[in-house]
Amino acid sequence: MAFSFGASQSTTTAPSTTTATATGAPTAASAQTPASATTNPSTTFTSLANIPAYHHSFPRLKYRHAVLIHLDRVKEGHSGRELIHLLSAGGGNDYDDDGVKPIGATLANPTGILKRGEHPEEGLRNALLRCLENDAGNAVSSAGGGGSGGLFGTSVSGSSFGNPSKQQQQQQQHVCITLHDRPTAVTPSIAKDILRLSDELHLNIVDSVALFAEANAMVLGGNAMESERKELDNDFLDTLIRKGGIGMVERSREDTGSASIPLHQPEVSPVILTARRLFFHERSALLSTVSDLIRHRVEAADESTNASSFDEPNPVIMATDQLLRFGLVGNLIKTIRELNDRTREIRRGLRRIREERKERERRSGMVGSAVRNSGGGVFGSVGGAFAGVPVATGVAETSPEQNLDMECALLGFTQMQRQVAAECLFYLAYHTQLTSDEVASLIDLIKDLTNGNESLNDEGLPLLNPLMKDVPNPYEEALDSLSAFSTWQQQQQHHYGIGAWNKPVPLKVKDSNQWETELICNLWGRGLPQLLQCVSTLIMSVMCALDARHVLMERENHGPNHFGKGNALLPPMRGDSMPSSIGHLQSIHSRLDPDSQDVEKQWKRCDIWGLLLVPYALLLRNAAGPQLLSPPRAGGGSRSSPSRSPPVRVGQLNVKATYTKCLVVASQLKSLTFARMSLIPSFGGRLASRLECHGVDSSVVDFYVSVFSDFTAQFVDALCATGNLPITRREWYDEEFNLAQTEWAEKEQKRLFGVWAGQAVSEDTSGPREVNVMDRPDCLEDIFALVSSVCSTYPEGAKAFWKIVEKEDLDEQGMRPVVSLAPSRFLERLDLIHADSDSLLFVYISFLASLALAEGTDCSEATNGATAIHSFLCGDRSINHQSERHVPFGWTNVINAIRFYAELLSPDEGEDSKKNATDNFRPSSSNVDASESSTSYYYGVSSIEASTATSSSSSPEQRGKGHPSSPDDPKKEDLGEIGTNMLMALLCLIANVAARSRAAREHILGIELPVKNSGLSNESYQEGSLEILFSLLTTPISPDNKGMTFNAIANLLQPTAQVSSTHGDDKYKAGKRAWELLEMTQLLPIKLLENGSLNPSPVSLSSFSTLGRNQILDAKELPLSVFPPSGDYGLIFLMEHVEAEAGIYPCTEGFMHLLTTLIRTVGCPPDLGSQWRLRSGCSPYVEFVTSFVLPRATGSFKNVKPLPFASIADECRVINRVLEVIEAIIVRYVVPFRIENFSFDEFKTEYQSFLNVANDDLGVSLILPEILRAGDSLDADEIKDAIQDFKNIYINPQDGKRIPTSQAQSLDASAGNHGLPLPKTPGFYIMSSLLSFNNGHLLSTIHKLLYQHGGSGDVHECSENMASRSLATALFRDTPPSLGSSKLCVDYTAQQQRKQVDLDSYKASISSLQQSMVQSIHPMVLLSCSENGCQDGFSHGILANDAILWRERTILLSLRILCAAAAREEAFTQLLKNSSLTIVPALSFKGPIHGSFAHRLLEEHKVYVAKLSNLLTKAATVTCQPEILPLITDFVGYGASSLEDHQAIAKNSFCIVSYISQTLPQSQSIRFLCGDDTDGCRLANAFSKGLLLPTSEGEHFQSVQNAILDLILSNIGIESSSRSNLSLVTLGQSGCKHNCLNAILELISNVSFVLNPKTSSSAAKCFELIFRLMRLGVSNTPSILFSPHFWHVQALRYLGLQSPSSPSILHEISLSFCSDDGDDLELSKRNCDVLHSISWLLKGLALELYSLVGDGRGYTKLENMIPTQSLLGVLDILFSPPNSLLQTALLDLPLGGPINESLMQSLNSSALTHDIIRRASVPMQGPSDVCARFEVLDLIKLSSYFQNDQQSTEEAQIGWAVAWNSFVARVCACFHISQAWSDVCRTGAIVSHVMEFSGSRMTCMKPIVLTKMLCSILVRLNNPECLDEIGQYGVLHGAETALTGGVIDCESALPLSVAALCLTDILSTKLLDPAETSEYIIADEDVTRISALLDGAILSCAQGGNGVSYVNERTKILKCALSQILALSEGSD
Repeated sequence: MAFSFGASQSTTTAPSTTTATATGAPTAASAQTPASATTNPSTTFTSLANIPAYHHSFPRLKYRHAVLIHLDRVKEGHSGRELIHLLSAGGGNDYDDDGVKPIGATLANPTGILKRGEHPEEGLRNALLRCLENDAGNAVSSAGGGGSGGLFGTSVSGSSFGNPSKQQQQQQQHVCITLHDRPTAVTPSIAKDILRLSDELHLNIVDSVALFAEANAMVLGGNAMESERKELDNDFLDTLIRKGGIGMVERSREDTGSASIPLHQPEVSPVILTARRLFFHERSALLSTVSDLIRHRVEAADESTNASSFDEPNPVIMATDQLLRFGLVGNLIKTIRELNDRTREIRRGLRRIREERKERERRSGMVGSAVRNSGGGVFGSVGGAFAGVPVATGVAETSPEQNLDMECALLGFTQMQRQVAAECLFYLAYHTQLTSDEVASLIDLIKDLTNGNESLNDEGLPLLNPLMKDVPNPYEEALDSLSAFSTWQQQQQHHYGIGAWNKPVPLKVKDSNQWETELICNLWGRGLPQLLQCVSTLIMSVMCALDARHVLMERENHGPNHFGKGNALLPPMRGDSMPSSIGHLQSIHSRLDPDSQDVEKQWKRCDIWGLLLVPYALLLRNAAGPQLLSPPRAGGGSRSSPSRSPPVRVGQLNVKATYTKCLVVASQLKSLTFARMSLIPSFGGRLASRLECHGVDSSVVDFYVSVFSDFTAQFVDALCATGNLPITRREWYDEEFNLAQTEWAEKEQKRLFGVWAGQAVSEDTSGPREVNVMDRPDCLEDIFALVSSVCSTYPEGAKAFWKIVEKEDLDEQGMRPVVSLAPSRFLERLDLIHADSDSLLFVYISFLASLALAEGTDCSEATNGATAIHSFLCGDRSINHQSERHVPFGWTNVINAIRFYAELLSPDEGEDSKKNATDNFRPSSSNVDASESSTSYYYGVSSIEASTATSSSSSPEQRGKGHPSSPDDPKKEDLGEIGTNMLMALLCLIANVAARSRAAREHILGIELPVKNSGLSNESYQEGSLEILFSLLTTPISPDNKGMTFNAIANLLQPTAQVSSTHGDDKYKAGKRAWELLEMTQLLPIKLLENGSLNPSPVSLSSFSTLGRNQILDAKELPLSVFPPSGDYGLIFLMEHVEAEAGIYPCTEGFMHLLTTLIRTVGCPPDLGSQWRLRSGCSPYVEFVTSFVLPRATGSFKNVKPLPFASIADECRVINRVLEVIEAIIVRYVVPFRIENFSFDEFKTEYQSFLNVANDDLGVSLILPEILRAGDSLDADEIKDAIQDFKNIYINPQDGKRIPTSQAQSLDASAGNHGLPLPKTPGFYIMSSLLSFNNGHLLSTIHKLLYQHGGSGDVHECSENMASRSLATALFRDTPPSLGSSKLCVDYTAQQQRKQVDLDSYKASISSLQQSMVQSIHPMVLLSCSENGCQDGFSHGILANDAILWRERTILLSLRILCAAAAREEAFTQLLKNSSLTIVPALSFKGPIHGSFAHRLLEEHKVYVAKLSNLLTKAATVTCQPEILPLITDFVGYGASSLEDHQAIAKNSFCIVSYISQTLPQSQSIRFLCGDDTDGCRLANAFSKGLLLPTSEGEHFQSVQNAILDLILSNIGIESSSRSNLSLVTLGQSGCKHNCLNAILELISNVSFVLNPKTSSSAAKCFELIFRLMRLGVSNTPSILFSPHFWHVQALRYLGLQSPSSPSILHEISLSFCSDDGDDLELSKRNCDVLHSISWLLKGLALELYSLVGDGRGYTKLENMIPTQSLLGVLDILFSPPNSLLQTALLDLPLGGPINESLMQSLNSSALTHDIIRRASVPMQGPSDVCARFEVLDLIKLSSYFQNDQQSTEEAQIGWAVAWNSFVARVCACFHISQAWSDVCRTGAIVSHVMEFSGSRMTCMKPIVLTKMLCSILVRLNNPECLDEIGQYGVLHGAETALTGGVIDCESALPLSVAALCLTDILSTKLLDPAETSEYIIADEDVTRISALLDGAILSCAQGGNGVSYVNERTKILKCALSQILALSEGSD
C-alpha cells in the first residue's frame, strides 16, 4: 500500500504571494496520514530506508508536553509522584500512564542540540540526487516556489508522496522508502524539498524525511492556509533570522535600526516553512523544558523556605534534584561550550559566504556600489563583522542562491540557546547549593569565554579600542574591504593615496547615525554583545553560588541546608569553632587567589576576574573574624585600615587576609567600573528565552538587578566594615601629581649632579609626566556610581542600601511593632567623613539622592526612602550627633549651597542693563571673599547668622584644584567637573526626595534664607527656596543642570491628590509665585519673539539671509536652526545651538515638565506678565511648546532641518514632554455651554449633565476621569476667561483696558493706536488647532506620531534598538566611542604619517583624546511624569533612556488628546457655528531675515473648525500617509509593557473607535476603521487582542474587555450584512482566524476568568454574546458553537460536580450568594455575574437543543426534527437520573431573597422619601430582556439632593442606596437564572415529546422522570409554611436548607411556574394518550403529591410579597396546571 501526504496536488499548493509565517510553535502531532489508493499489484517497491516516526527522531516536543502536563498537575494540588517518576532515570519498559518513558537522564544532558542524527544516509541521499538528475529535464516549479530558492534551484511546494501509475513509473523513477511502516514513493519534487531541508538545517537525510512528513501532515491539517497567513505575526523563526542576521548580512542605508535585515530568499512552500519552524521549536524544547523546571524549582524553594517546617519535601524539588544528581550543572556548562564553538563555526561560514559573494561581484564589475552600500566599516584585524577574515582559496564556490536565512537562523538559535543555558545555571545557583567543582567549572567557563582562542580565531570578549580598530571609518569614502589590511595605518594610506600623505584628499564625514549604526551592526556581527550577555549571566551565577546570606536547597535531602542561611562551601561558624581545612574551597581558591600573580595572568579580562573576587570575599566574610563585622569607630572621620589582629586561618588559608585583599584588588582592577558600565547594561539587553514575547521580560531584568543590588549592598557594607573604602578621585590625582613631581625632581637632581660631576647630560625640558586617568583605579566615586546605577535601573533595589529595623510605636491601639528604614553602615560612614573634601561631599549628597528612590516597608509614602531622607536631613538622626567637627548636613545647607552657585555665576552688580530680570526678586549677595575656609559654604549655614555674613566661600572646583579664584575674575562661568557634579547632586537630591515625599515638598518650599541688602539701608530680608532655584536658572550653567533645576522645581510643585489646588492653600500660592518667577526670569525671549514686534535682532543677520524665505531647498541645504546663535534667545538658543549638538535636550524637557506641573497645579493665570506686556497670559509659553518645539522635534517646521536626536529615547522624551503640556491644557479646559450671562452654580449643574452624557453616549466612559475634570474642581475665573474666548475683544494700547471690536476699529490708526486682540486661553488655542481644517497642525502631528517607528507593531523595536546600542557601547566599558573622537584619531594618525608631528606628540595626543573619552560620573535621577491625566499624582521612577516607556507614553498622550478633543467638540463647535473669530498668536517663530521685515508682520488666523470624526476620515483620503483610523484601531489590542495601566493605550484607542462608531453610520465607520483591509481582519485582530489583554492591578483601572463586549453586543442585532455590521466583522464573519469569537472562547475556557471578581462581568457578557450569536444564526458562525461537545463540556463544567467530593460551581456560588450580607460588594457582584453567565449558558443550551436537528442553524420546524446521537446525549445529561444536571441545578438555584438578616435590616432602615426614590430611580443597565423590569438608584442624582445636609446623613443615604442597588442586582440575577433554567427544561421536554410522536422513544423522558422534575419545581415554589403543612410530600431529597429554605421571589417564581405548567401539560398528554404503552403510567400517589404541591404553590402566591402583577400571573399559571392534574386524576379513575 502506498501512502500519500495529501489528497491531491492542489491541496498543498501555496499561493504565489506568501509574506508571513505562523506564530508560535505548531503542535507536533504525529503524522496521521490518510489512507491512499491500493498499490498496483504489478508494481514492486524496494525500500531504500526505513524512516522512523517523527517523535522518534525529534522527541523533544513530546518531552516538553509531558513535563508541562505534570507540572500543571502539581500546581493543581495533585501528587508529584508522576513528575518524580518522569524525571527519573528509568530503565527497560518503564513508561508512565501517558506512555512516556522517564526522561530525567535526557533532560539532565542537553548537549548535542544541533547534532546530526546517526542514521545511515548515503544510499538514500544518492538515490534522491539521482532522482533529481533523471527528472532535471522536465521538473516543474511549485506554485509556491516562484524563483530560485534552494540548493537545487527552483523550490517545489508541497508535492505529495503518491501511488504512481504504471505510466508514471515508466516516465520517471521514484525513490521508495518505508514511512510509518508503509511503503512510500518519493517524487522528484518532494526529493528536492527533502534535500533542501537537509542542507539548510544540516540534518541527516533520514531525519529530513521525517521532518518533512510531519510538516506536510500539519499543513494538510490547515495550519498554514493562505486565509490565515496574512494575519500572522513574526514568529519564532523570523526572530531567529533577524537576531542572527545582525551585522552578518547586508542592509540598506535607509534602515537605521540596530538589527540587520536578512536578504530573504524567494517564497517557499508552506511545507518548507512549517518544517523550518517545527525544527527550531523542537530543537529549543529541551533547554526550554529544563528552564521551566528550574523556574518552578525556584518557586518551590521559596515556598519551602517560607514554610514553618520542612517535614515533607516539595515534589518539584525532589524531581529536579534527580537532574542535579545526573550532572545537570556540568552538562549545562558543556552545552555552553558546545554552542559557543558552533556559533563560531557558523559565523565563520557566513563570513566566508559573504566574502565569496563580494568576490563574484567584484569580478562582475559591481563591487563599487555594492561595497559602498554594504554598511561595512574600516576595521583592523578583528574589526567589523568580516574584517580580518581571509578569503578562502582553493575552496569550491558556494551556490549564489544558497539560503543565508537559515544560516542566520542557526546562528541566532545557537546564541539564544547559549543564553538560555546560562540562565538555567543562574536560576539553579540562586536557590541551589552547588559543589565546589561546579563553581570552579563555572569560573573556568567564564575565563575561557572571555579569553577566546587565537588558534581558532576566537577573539573572546576583549576590552575594545574606542579609537582605532574596533570602530568604523568616520568618513563617507569607503575602502575596498576585499583588500586585507592588517593595520589602521594601511587603511588610512588607502584613503589618502599610497605615498600621498602630504596631499590629503578632502573627505566627507559620515552622518553620526550612520556611523553609529555601522558600529552597532559590526559589533553584533562579531557576536560580542551576545557573548557579553552570556558572560554577565554566568558572573551572576557565580555570585549566587558563593552567596552566604540566603537559604540554599541541598540536592540530597531535598530541602535547605541543615544550618539554614549560609553556604555549604564554607558553613557558618558555630560559636568560636573554625573549619579545620578549606576542603571544598580548594578548587575555588586556586582560581580566585588574590595573591597569585599567575592566576591573574591567566585572564585577559582582569576586571572580570576582579569582580569574581568580591563574591568570594563575601563568602569568607563570616569566617574572617567578628571584628570585621562591626562598624568602624565613630570618632575619626578618616578612612583608616582595619586594626591589626591575629590572622584567622582555615587550614592553610589566611581567611582574613584573603578577604581583605579580594575587596582591595577588585577596586584596583576597575571591576566596579565593569559592573557599572558593562554588567548592568547587559541585563536590559537580555535575549529572553521566550522570544515570541515582544521585547525583554521586565520581570527577568528586575530579578537580575535585584540580585545584583543585594550583592552590591553587601560589598559596600564589607568595605565599610574593613575600613577599606577607596580614596576619592581628587585624592588619587593629588597623589599621582605629587608622585610625578617627585620623580621629576629626582630626575632633575640627578641631572644637576651629573652636570656638577662634569658628565654630558642633556637637559630634559618635557617637565613632569602628565597624570593619566586611564591608570586610575576605582575610587570612592565609582562605588557611589555603581550604587546609583543600581538604584536608577531598579528603584526597589535602593532598599538594599538601607537597614531594616523594627521598633515599637504608639498609636491609638497602643504599642505596635513598626518596620522602618534606618541608615546603613555606609550612610553612617559617609555622614562622618563627608566634611573632609569636596569629592566626599559629592558622594554623600549623591548617595542620599539614590537612597531616596527606595520603596517603603509597607509601600506607603510615610515609610519610603524619600521620607526617611527628609527626616534625616531635618535632623532626626540617631547617629553622629552634632559636634564641632561633624556638623549635620540638612536642607538649609542644600538650599544655601544652591544659592552660593547662583551668586557665584550671576552677573556683577555693576554690569549694564543686560543684567537678568531676577533683580526684581533676588538681590545680589555681598562681595565674595575667596579667603573663607573651604567648608564655610557647606557648613557655614549651620546657624542663621552664618549665612548673613559678608563673605562666602570659594567655589568647590577652585578648592579642588588647589588655588583660589583670581581677584580680577571673581565670577567663573565654568564650574568645572567637581562644581558641576556637586550642583547636579544637590538638584538631584531635591528632585528625588520632593518627587516622593509630600512632607519634604512642603518643608523645602517653606525654607527662607536671610539676605543682606546691598543698599544703604543695610537691611536684610528673607529669600525663599523658589527664588533661589529660579535665580540659578538665570546663570550660565550647563543644560543638564538647568534641566535638573526645572525638574526640581516641578517636583516641589507637583499636585498630589487633586487636579489643582485651592486658591488659599500654600501649594496654590507657590504655583502662582513660580509662574511669576518664570515670567520675571525671561528665559523665553518674549520681547524678541512677540508677534508683530519691531525689536531688532540681537545679532548680525548676514549669515541667516536664507532663513524664513519661501523657497524650495534641498534637504541637505536646509539650515540647522531657525534663529541665530545669540544668548538673548534664551531657551531657543540653548535648544538649537547647545543641546542640538549632543542630540539631548535636558533643559528644554525640564522647562516643559515645569509648565505641565504649573498648569496642572494652578492653571494658566490670565494676568501673567500684565506688569510689562499688554497681552498678558500664558500663551507665549504654550505657543513655544506647540508651535516651535513640537514642529522642530517632528520635522514639520518649514525650511529647516529637524532637531537631531542622539537616540530614539531622546526623541520620544522630548515629544512626550510636549504632549504632556498639551494634555494638561486640554484636560483642564472647560468649554462653556453658552456665552450669555449665567451663574456659576447653573454652569456646574449643566457641566454635571454633560459628564453624564459623555459617560453614556460619547464612548469615552473608560477614560472619563482622565480627560474631563470633576465638577467640584471647576474654577469660576477660568470659566469666565473661557467665555471671553468666543468674543473678539481687543486691548486699548493706551490704557490696557479691554474694548469691544467696534471701539477697537475706531481707534486712531494714524497714531499707531491699533487695538490689540485679547489672547485666547491656551485651552481654546489647543482645541482650535486640533479641530481646525485650515491652519491646524496638531492633528497631522499626532497622526505622524502614531505611525512612526512602525505603529503598534514595532513599538518594542525602540527598546530593542536602545538595548542593542547599550550592549554595543558596554563593550568599551568607561570609554564609549563617538564619531568625533574617531575622526580626531584618524586625523592625528594622518598627521603623524605625513610627518607633521613627531611620534611622542602623536602618542600624547592619542592618550589625551582617550582620557577625554572617559565618562564622567553624574548623579542619576529618575524622571517624573503624569500618567493618569486628571487623576491624582505623578508617576515616578522613569529612566531617561527607557525608549519603550517614552514611546508608549507618546502614543498614550496622543490618543488621550484626541479623546479629550472628541469629548469637547460638540459644545466647542456649536459655540463657533455662527461666529467669526480670529486668533492672533502671542509669539512669532519666524527667523530674522537679513534686509527684510517679513518676520515682524502681525500674524493672525481665522478660526474654522470641524468635527473630529470628519477630520479623521478626511485624513484617510487626502494624505499619502498611512490611514489614521486603522492605525488607532491597531492599538486596541496593544498591551503596554511599561505603563502602570497595561491597558491604558488600548482604552484610549478603543474610545476613539467607539466615538467613530457612534458618530458615523455603521457602514462608513467600518470602512474607515478597516481602511484597505476590506475583509476587516485587521479590525477583528485588534479587537481580539484587546479582549485577551491582561487586566491591570488596581481598583481604579477599568477593563477594556467590558467596553469591547458592550460595543459588540450593542451592534450585533442591527440588521445589515456581515461586512457592514461592526459586531459581525469583529466576530470574524469574514473568515479571519484571529477574531473576537475565538478570543471569547479562549477566555471562557478558563474557569478562573469566570469566577474572578475582576473579570466576572466580562465573562457574563461573553456568554451573552455567544447566546445572541447563536440566536442570530449567522452563516459563518464557527461550527464549535453548534457542536454538542462544546455545550456538553460547558454544562458539566458549571452544573456538574467538580470532583467526587466537590459540589458544582453553581452550588458554591449559590451558597455564597445566599450567605452574603451585602457588605462585600465585590463578592456580591461576582456572584451575580456568575449566575448571569450560567443563565446565558442555559439559554444557549436551549437553542442547542433545536440546532441539533435539521440543518443545524437556528430554529427548525418541530415536525422535521430527526433524533441524533448528539441530541440524545445532551438530553441524557440534562434529564436522566440519578445525576440529572437540571435536577441538581434546580436544587442549587438561589431563588429566594437574602437569607442573611443584616442585609434586610440595612434595607429596612431607609429614611429616604418615596419622592426622592422615584426621582433618583433609573432603569437598570444591562440586556433589555433581562434588566428592563428592574430599576436602581442613580447615586449621582441622589447625592445632589443632599448637598446641604450633613456629611454623615449623606453618607448614610448613599450607603442605603448602594445596598438597595446590590439587592436589585441580586433579584435580577435570581430571575435570570430561573428564566434560563425554565427555558432549558421546557425546550428539552417539548423536543423529546414531539420526537416521540415521530416514533423515537426517549428513555430519559419517561413519566417518572418528568414527575420527579415537576415535584422538584413545585417544592421550590412552596413557602416553608406550606411545605410544613404538606408534610412528606414537601420533602426534597438532596437539597440544602440554605438554598431552598427561604421565600422565593415573585420574579423568580414566575418562570418556574411556566415550566411546571409545561411539564404538567406534557405529562397529562402522555398519560391520557390511549396509544401509549404501560411504561407511561404514573402512580396515584404521585398525582396526589403533585396536586398537594400545586395547592401549596398557589397558596404561597398569596403570601409571596410585593409584585402584584407577578402574583396574579403566577397564580393563574399554577391553577391551569392544577386543573390539568385534576383532569388527569379523573381520567385515570
